[in-house]
Amino acid sequence: MPLSYNVGFFGILAALIASMGQAFTIQPAFKDTLILLLGVMASELKNVNAFWVGLSYGSKQKADTLAQAMAEIGRR
Repeated sequence: MPLSYNVGFFGILAALIASMGQAFTIQPAFKDTLILLLGVMASELKNVNAFWVGLSYGSKQKADTLAQAMAEIGRR
């Protein structure tokens, strides 16, 4: 999920930057929509990445704790 979110965010950003340099044109109404979408995605980018990174880190901690507990039980 975070990869596709990041690709979408930076893809929209790249399209808007390219349209400013006249590489191609975007209709004004569609450009406004893209700018709004970019703002919404920018405000949530940190939260999306923190959720997935935090989730992975929490899972690793849980797995390490369980492995340590199982090792202690095995020693008894």
